[in-house]
Amino acid sequence: MKKGFMITILIGLISLFSACTIPNLGLSRKNISFETMDTYISGYAYLDNEKHANLDIEKDIKAIYDKIDSLTDNFEDDKVYLNNVFQMNKALKETDEDELTFEIDPLLYELMALALEVEEITNGYFNFYMGDVVDAWKDLIQSSPKEEVSFEDVNQVKDKVNAIEIVEKGVSLNETDGKFYVTLKKGSKLDFGAIAKGFATQKAKEYLEDHEVTIYNISGGTSSIVLGVKFGSIEEFMIGMRDPLDPFDTYGYAYATIKNTSITTSGSYEQYVVDSDNNWYHHIVSPKTKMPANYYLSLTIIGEDAGFMDALSTALFCMDEKTLEAFLTEHPYEAVIYRFDGTKRVFNQNTITLRG
Repeated sequence: MKKGFMITILIGLISLFSACTIPNLGLSRKNISFETMDTYISGYAYLDNEKHANLDIEKDIKAIYDKIDSLTDNFEDDKVYLNNVFQMNKALKETDEDELTFEIDPLLYELMALALEVEEITNGYFNFYMGDVVDAWKDLIQSSPKEEVSFEDVNQVKDKVNAIEIVEKGVSLNETDGKFYVTLKKGSKLDFGAIAKGFATQKAKEYLEDHEVTIYNISGGTSSIVLGVKFGSIEEFMIGMRDPLDPFDTYGYAYATIKNTSITTSGSYEQYVVDSDNNWYHHIVSPKTKMPANYYLSLTIIGEDAGFMDALSTALFCMDEKTLEAFLTEHPYEAVIYRFDGTKRVFNQNTITLRG
């Protein structure tokens, strides 16, 4: 899934201590720390000692991630929540029908509806049903531990993906009598690696806010963070962005001063392979070209919905800078790109500050 490959967002001025109580305020800090969805989820929240006395936020938030993980799993059947991604992909591959319809869990329906929204708003730069194309490039990366590949290997992948037809409008949704259905066209293969963790992180945020928890910080893996307000007199968090060309830089190349929002990064430099001409091949594949997108080393975007931002950051990463500029002029999200030559650019600057 996508976040196994994603750029690390450094959290500035935040440390995770053991749970503690602030007697005068009637609050207790509860930490969140567990592994799921092939990644490490961490964070904390401050709970009201009376109002939230029976609230087990770590258990409840883990259950949210685990359910979404089960629904979007590409490798195992789901035994609890109707059809999951693996089951539907398997049935599609084996059928002779032009399309198949499946009843699905309402949460998976919501995730698909969000993914379709991002596909629509980005004019097809986001696509979650071209899994065969993405798998071909991931296989190349995973089969090359020395991080250098031959032209022959690359050309074999190119030939393979060129032979794969990306199905037009491969997914449609329908709700009938309180049940939820998805219809998938033959040739589609679902892959929610570019949205699932952000979607789960957003659901964790909604869970906290439904329980009137306002002081929190949840990191859904290494690239998607949701924030309430910070404990203390300063409510904003300072979130640092890792420098792709200097990953050991403690402070990062930029930082954002934000609260009550989410911040998401897409990047290619942590997991990739190169050929002898230093061409990069990675997992963020453009639906327009079926090739890994190589306009930027990283792209970070800020917005309220972590699931939407997760998918949107992937789509924007696949746009050349002129197309990206036009999109961010029409849809004024704050974003920053880090180019291959080390230069940066901030769009709709409000909370992001470049260092140096």
